[in-house]
Amino acid sequence: GRFSGDQAGVWLDADTTLICMVDGLGHGEDAELAARKAVHFVEKNRGMDLAEMMQGCDEELRGSRGAAMAVTRIDKSTGTLEYTSVGNTRCAIIGHKIQYLGGIYGIVGEGINPTIIEQRQLGRRDLVLFWTDGLPETLRLVATRVRRTTNAQAFADELIDEFAIEDDDAGVVVVRWDA
Repeated sequence: GRFSGDQAGVWLDADTTLICMVDGLGHGEDAELAARKAVHFVEKNRGMDLAEMMQGCDEELRGSRGAAMAVTRIDKSTGTLEYTSVGNTRCAIIGHKIQYLGGIYGIVGEGINPTIIEQRQLGRRDLVLFWTDGLPETLRLVATRVRRTTNAQAFADELIDEFAIEDDDAGVVVVRWDA
């Protein structure tokens, strides 16, 4: 079978939306298992703050391949986005301007430094875009097209079809904020 080390989770709770993008290191079954393990940890610990969640994932993935990952929480009442990442997963907020969010170097599962929590205010109809290194690090080429898109799933599919690196797993999550 075909395995994918790129996994994602999106959970819609009453007050928040939680998004997780994980890229298990390497390829094949071991990469997929590490990524799935991280997504499962996030799912069962959705109430944790993001820094604790990332540290918990780091402990959970010890002895596995490890992973790069990002976790984001959006407060539905305020439109406040909190974001943290370790490794080379990517995130951009596309609205009136494009904001690329960063993270720290490292591998979740090999002992990580305390993570940095970034906060941004989302505007009406902003797109929040997450991707793994199966796509180019910067997607500036598509920024003008992003502003015109109305269907988040179709846009995610288009990004995979157009930009996925042939010999790598590729993961994309697109969230439209309709406050």
